[in-house]
Amino acid sequence: PQTTLNAETNAVPPALAFTDTNEMIKDIQFDKDGNAYAITWGHGKNLYSFAPDGKLRFSLFLPEMGANRLQVAKDRVLVHTAAGARVYQVGLDGKPISQVRLNMDPGETWDDEYGLAWTDFEYLESRGWLLHKAVDTMRAVAADGAIAAQWRGEEFFDKDVADSVFHRELGPYALSPDGQRIAQVECSFYFSKNAYEDIKIYDAHLVIRDLTGKLLSEYKDLDNFRAEHGPGWPRVTWPQDASGPVAYTRGQRWIFDAGLQILERRPFATGYAVFDDERRLVRDGRTLHYYDTIDHLQCSIGPFAIMPTLTEMSTNHQLIATLDEYGFLRLFRTADGVQQASWQVPEL
Repeated sequence: PQTTLNAETNAVPPALAFTDTNEMIKDIQFDKDGNAYAITWGHGKNLYSFAPDGKLRFSLFLPEMGANRLQVAKDRVLVHTAAGARVYQVGLDGKPISQVRLNMDPGETWDDEYGLAWTDFEYLESRGWLLHKAVDTMRAVAADGAIAAQWRGEEFFDKDVADSVFHRELGPYALSPDGQRIAQVECSFYFSKNAYEDIKIYDAHLVIRDLTGKLLSEYKDLDNFRAEHGPGWPRVTWPQDASGPVAYTRGQRWIFDAGLQILERRPFATGYAVFDDERRLVRDGRTLHYYDTIDHLQCSIGPFAIMPTLTEMSTNHQLIATLDEYGFLRLFRTADGVQQASWQVPEL
């Protein structure tokens, strides 16, 4: 082996040298006309929009700080702020539409520390509602801020104390293609002995409800796992061309019909990274294989000298970006795995 001592240093230009802000960009999304929308983490203006030619269309300050969630719909932009737990809705032209607080403000507090909010919500374009998943409650918030519907997980009895009634904890969910039903994982629980301590065990169940919370179908005992240090909650999707949802758990894919009858159950390798539905990267040594369906290998990227720590896919599914621990960013075509570009990201 050969060792070389490099005394040279590389200049790292600060963010203010090439932009008018040193705020960290959290997310960038586009509308159907190619306009870009960016949110930033920090104080001051935190929503920016740029035309396809790069010219600034508008910039807004949405109180308070810490924009951490962006969703671009057909006719509006939704931005969530971590300090304040508010969801702001503005038109694609930047004109305000509404604002609503979903979570408590300030979020969690402990030992005099301040916990910022990360609100789990989805905009339902079919009704103009915000679907909000709180800790133990699903809530549909209408356009005027009123609660249109609200429900909790199904009741169950504790196995050790029969007179204790609990509600199942709420997990991942997916909306039906028509936006009128929701498939969700709900977990009942019990405690089991593990050496000198009791450990919490989850029983996962899959349910389908309408948007009033009415239970339409249920599949019990989808999975069983430890609450801590376990494999994690099952993942659920509802493909556009499917009559029912699809659940992924313990290396298997479960396909259900609209009544939660099992149509198919087969092995599914989660892989190195999962994008959306069944698109994923499966590692083979220092090469990553890209599957665009459960068993179709579209291309391979690599080999990598340093395996990437972050991977992301473009919204049109045409590019995969990888970033390694040394700041090297690479772009690959999903059609054939050819590398399109690579550069080292400046350290901020």
